[in-house]
Amino acid sequence: TPDYQLSVPVSNGSANFAVVYCDASVSFADGKARTIKSMDVSPTTYQLGVTKNGDTSGAKPLTEEGDFLTVFITGYNGEDETGTVTFDLAKDGDILTTWKKIDLSKLGDVTSISFTMDGSDKSSWGVKQPKYFAFDNVAVKF
Repeated sequence: TPDYQLSVPVSNGSANFAVVYCDASVSFADGKARTIKSMDVSPTTYQLGVTKNGDTSGAKPLTEEGDFLTVFITGYNGEDETGTVTFDLAKDGDILTTWKKIDLSKLGDVTSISFTMDGSDKSSWGVKQPKYFAFDNVAVKF
């Protein structure tokens, strides 16, 4: 089994990135709405290892047709939902292993964004794969 590592630092040489454990949200501290143009996302080493290989707690590898692990990023302007952008950490055996730029501009002006995940491998407690991913290089239009 290959040894997968998180590709840090990213292409711009940043030294820091955030790790999300879903369900989570981030907001602008001043409460002002802004357009988030994009962010780079990547699986964490832990999430990637389980998605590629499964684990002893019963999560299966997501390496077959029909398998998926999807992140939903929903924008909010105050209490009002502005839309949702999705990206796949895994889909039909294709597993994200590097940083990927996600266009969030369609969310419009937001005061916060939330992160949730869904996947094909579930138990009565929900998705079996680790619900982690990393983000960096958040581009905001001021």
